[in-house]
Amino acid sequence: MKRAIGLCIIFFSIMGSCDSQTQIIDSLYKLYNKESDKIQKAHLCNKIMYQYTEQMDSALIAYNNFISDFKKENNIFGLGAANQGMGYVALERSKYTESKKYYSTAINLFEQIKNDTMIGSCYSRMGFDDYSLGDYEKSITNYLRSIELFEKHHAIAKLAWSYNLMGLSLYSKPNPNYDKALYYYFKALEIHNSLNLRKNNGYILLRIGSTYRKLKDYEKAHDYLIDALKLSDSLKNIGVEMWSLEGLTQLYKDKKEYPNALLYSQKTLQIALRGGFDNPGIVIAYRNLAEMNHLLGNHEKAVLSIDSSIYYSLANNIYQTLPEIYLLKSNIYESQKNIDGSFRYYKLYVKTKDSLFNAQNNKNINDLEAAFNNKEKEKEILYLNDQKAADKKIKQTLTIAFILSLVLILVSIYALIKINSSKKLLKTKNKEIELQKSIVEEKQKAIIDSIKYAKRIQTAVMTNETYIHKNIERLTKKD
Repeated sequence: MKRAIGLCIIFFSIMGSCDSQTQIIDSLYKLYNKESDKIQKAHLCNKIMYQYTEQMDSALIAYNNFISDFKKENNIFGLGAANQGMGYVALERSKYTESKKYYSTAINLFEQIKNDTMIGSCYSRMGFDDYSLGDYEKSITNYLRSIELFEKHHAIAKLAWSYNLMGLSLYSKPNPNYDKALYYYFKALEIHNSLNLRKNNGYILLRIGSTYRKLKDYEKAHDYLIDALKLSDSLKNIGVEMWSLEGLTQLYKDKKEYPNALLYSQKTLQIALRGGFDNPGIVIAYRNLAEMNHLLGNHEKAVLSIDSSIYYSLANNIYQTLPEIYLLKSNIYESQKNIDGSFRYYKLYVKTKDSLFNAQNNKNINDLEAAFNNKEKEKEILYLNDQKAADKKIKQTLTIAFILSLVLILVSIYALIKINSSKKLLKTKNKEIELQKSIVEEKQKAIIDSIKYAKRIQTAVMTNETYIHKNIERLTKKD
């Protein structure tokens, strides 16, 4: 009875969500039909295509209609957007080869109009197609292309997503580089935090947690996985919730706490099956459930789960985890003393592993990493050269300033010396003038004194005029 009620609830919730999705699509079509701007029509086309991830037939009909419209309008951007949207639909349906074809067509169209940002978005999506197909060489190549274009045009939010996916490829490749993966994850996280894009942090947080688990830093791994799980709960993000639980499954397995690991693997599978769209998640969930049952000795349950994992892998062309799934089934059969079955699946493990991860592929991946590291080093060298040039300029400026200051000081000293010399000279001249003045005054005094003395002599020598007149009159009377 409870199960029947539960199924009814799920059915009606699905019907409700379908009605809601139909309303969204209808409203988008109304906007599309009213829109006259070619670019805006193309963006609306993309939004409509993204709504068709559960309806491949409807997506194809919509795609053909958009292609017809955009060809009539000679809207190259619109044709690119329609192919990009269809690539997204195919990717979400795990049709990775088809998805790559649509993205390749979109890239060719966007190249005609030189829209690097849209080209970068397509390369980023293609990278995930290649990652899902287990072709890490192409995956890393496409991510590097997208990163280069996004950095060139400062498409920061898109750049963060490419950093995130680049970290995932470095984490998952045959010779993983966990430290480099963390480097890219934290770069993505830094961008999201700077742009206040908290809702985009879920996948990054859980991948950081999983990477720390690989590095055996279980405390950090647990903290980041729990943070991702809390974020998924607050944002109702089923994808982040499922992969956070998967990360916790692996964490408890590594810590050999198998009952807890089994519990988390069961929760992961429930969410994956409920979501319906995430086939890789279903594959991983069944594999984890099989492994936990195997470790706990429940071999029959383990066989049922691992067979389901193999079925979903082959049905949806999900190859990157297939080798380890075959290896797990080989180990389960070995525990059941089924030697023939164990040997058969071990051979499948070797064959798929060799076909997916051959030595040349590993070499190419390493070459790609080396090339990218060289690019990073070139950037660092350019930065250091810029810093050196700036330092040189600063040194030159300081040298010039020092020389000018020195010249100014020397001029000031010279001026002071000249002033002091002038003062001394003036003082000397003043003394000479004073001396000459005193000499003149002394000579003038001497002359005046001489004149006075001569006058006194003259006065003494010469007879008084009155006396002479009197004597002359007297003598005259005698005569």
